[in-house]
Amino acid sequence: MLGREVGEKLDVLAADIECLARRAFEDAPPEFTEWLVLDLFIRGLSPNELLRHIQLAHPRSIIQALEKAEEMDEARARHRRGTKVFSARDLTRSDESNGEQEEQLVCASQATESTPPRKPPACRQCCSPFSGSR
Repeated sequence: MLGREVGEKLDVLAADIECLARRAFEDAPPEFTEWLVLDLFIRGLSPNELLRHIQLAHPRSIIQALEKAEEMDEARARHRRGTKVFSARDLTRSDESNGEQEEQLVCASQATESTPPRKPPACRQCCSPFSGSR
């Protein structure tokens, strides 16, 4: 069974599974192929915590599963790097030292990361976008 290699990006895994399923089941109805791709993608996830999380989310398409898995994977990566995600209640008030009582909100986190926009996933062989709907 096709599974995720260590360090392999989730969109690469999804693209590989999509391409293999399209080639292996050319004559199958699209609904079957979409179901198969989704099932194989979820079964190929690692670690098991990610696999269970995506199974419990009950995604209806490979795109939904991929988006949820990437979201969870990024949260796990942030946790491993020690970067915390803060909410509004984590903001503290500080007064300027020049005697004025101006209030300023300061985030307790020093790390700010922006994620670049992501291209829609596509097959690496034929470059066609995934057939799953959102």
